[in-house]
Amino acid sequence: MWLLSCLDLYQTPIKKLDKFIMDNLQPDENFLKQARRAIDTIGDFLRHNCFRDSTPPPPRVLKVVKGGSLGKGTALKAGSDADIVVFLTTFKKYKDQEENRKLIIEEIRKRLVECQEKKQFEVHITQSEQENPRVLSFKLRSKTIEDYVEFDLLPAFDALGQITAGYRPSPQVYIDLFNNCSHGGAFSTCFTELQRNFIIERPPKLKSLIRLVKHWYKQYKGQLQNGESLPPKYALELLTVYAWEQGSQEPDFVMAKGFCTVLWLIQKHENLCVYWTKNYDFENETLRSHLEGQLRKPRPIILDPADPTMIVGLGSRWDLVAEEARSPPTPHPVLEPLASPFESACCRHRCSHPEWQCLQCAENTGQKCINKGQQTNPSKNRTVLYKTGPMATLGRSGEAAAVSHRPRTDGWCMNKLPGSCACVPAMGGSMCPG
Repeated sequence: MWLLSCLDLYQTPIKKLDKFIMDNLQPDENFLKQARRAIDTIGDFLRHNCFRDSTPPPPRVLKVVKGGSLGKGTALKAGSDADIVVFLTTFKKYKDQEENRKLIIEEIRKRLVECQEKKQFEVHITQSEQENPRVLSFKLRSKTIEDYVEFDLLPAFDALGQITAGYRPSPQVYIDLFNNCSHGGAFSTCFTELQRNFIIERPPKLKSLIRLVKHWYKQYKGQLQNGESLPPKYALELLTVYAWEQGSQEPDFVMAKGFCTVLWLIQKHENLCVYWTKNYDFENETLRSHLEGQLRKPRPIILDPADPTMIVGLGSRWDLVAEEARSPPTPHPVLEPLASPFESACCRHRCSHPEWQCLQCAENTGQKCINKGQQTNPSKNRTVLYKTGPMATLGRSGEAAAVSHRPRTDGWCMNKLPGSCACVPAMGGSMCPG
């Protein structure tokens, strides 16, 4: 029962929540060492043995990238897979990945079986039921790896090339993606490095908060009936980052407040529209047109910061998750003593700023966003650009933004929501929980 599974979390006092994460959720060093050995083993296999006897010209491995929770530094103590993305010369363009990945996956599977027969390592492969699988799933252990490590191996087209510090894709990378993508996220594996870097560069305590949210979500998901489509864990990771960005942005914060904020955002999922301008923005006309189309879609919208074709959790049963976030078991000392979650950006700044406007008010009444009689102001390191119409964009690269195009009856003037803000600024604070 989910209540019993999560009771240890909800009965943990606020001051001991960080210790709860350290003791129960943080992977121990032995697990991490084994995972690193297993990843190195697979990497060496792919680079030197896997395609050695393939039909000429054999595929050449350009790079092997560790993704997933292990790559991002948000793995849980139990149940974390190692996502390995292998970039190959076989794929010259996006469509090559779609058309030829089945052959590549079959080739890798055969070589893994051969290695097992030679007793190089022990492997158990999960058979895919898909006609054109995108992933090869297996468990591996060897003489130097005591316990099985689970892998998801994904072949991909190298759309980004060599990534260095401060790398930002050219608009053409995404224009080519739009022209070849049949559905959102079809080639998200090509952007694994950007997805990983977006999380891995965050403060350690924020990663601990992500672990806590994932633990809560994992316990809940395990009790759902089959057939229900729930948001992926990646959506909760991004939502947690967003909560922190719109809150303190400090490397050290009250863990319980962060946890409450994420639960609060989940409850208000119908108003969520979140994106980042770290890897793409509105400067290029083609990108602008695509992004505006994405942001006009029904809420909730959490746009992948690396792949703008993917709305993470699109079509998922957010309402079921919101119901659980709204009704935790009692007693729950983690939640009860808190007066409020994180303060949002629009609640933290009280002086006037001519460029910050509530989209709803600006479009329908021409009024500025009012926060207890004053206009809101973004923090000093942000630039907010207001554009008449259903879109608002953020002028500074790398900051989160939230917008709305809802009609006036269901717009961003959320007077009924808790908190001190009457309206929500164009830049972000889409929930304004404070």
